[in-house]
Amino acid sequence: MTWQLCRPHRGAAPIPYAPVPAAGSVIRSSTGEYGTIPHTNHNDKPPHRNLETMATRSAIALQLPNGSLRAVYCHWDGYPSHHLPILTGHYGSAKAAAALIRPGDISVLRTRSIWESASVLRDAAGEVLTDAEGYWRHNVDREAQPLYYWERGDSDIKPRRFADLDALAAWADGSGCEHVYVYQPRQGWQHAPISYGPDSGAFIAPGCDPAQY
Repeated sequence: MTWQLCRPHRGAAPIPYAPVPAAGSVIRSSTGEYGTIPHTNHNDKPPHRNLETMATRSAIALQLPNGSLRAVYCHWDGYPSHHLPILTGHYGSAKAAAALIRPGDISVLRTRSIWESASVLRDAAGEVLTDAEGYWRHNVDREAQPLYYWERGDSDIKPRRFADLDALAAWADGSGCEHVYVYQPRQGWQHAPISYGPDSGAFIAPGCDPAQY
């Protein structure tokens, strides 16, 4: 399957993804059997940016030269208008993509927030203080970066291994993800939404027009 980054897919035929494999198959991961749904509780806090936040779940992956993939789950703001500028702007090489994925599952792709409670900083007029990227400042925070689940002490959050894109798509759908992002060698970041048809079930549309999302 070839994904074309940000090319409209209006009218394109859906590409079915592989059915759920049997236990013990090649997509079995270091964190458990296929079908484990990570971190879908509602105790995660939003990234505290000056815009509405949504728990739009996504999968973020790196494709290796042999075609296999390593992928993690990301809980917040997985729509392309949020993720693509961050991924292309801060993780635009295979080395950077690998570094992003290596620590495991992600709560927020980019934020100043940490897991500990903190108060928003305001100026004398009561306006929230932000950094140059628009992220809210807190009395306890750090430079904008991913917020990982390991920082909260969670377990079973390591990157998962998949044999191919269809196996990744099946896991992402089972994990409640609406979007999949893959860094592919020599192509960079690719995006595909997971869609659903009344008769065909879930499928992946191999391209996107970010304006649609």
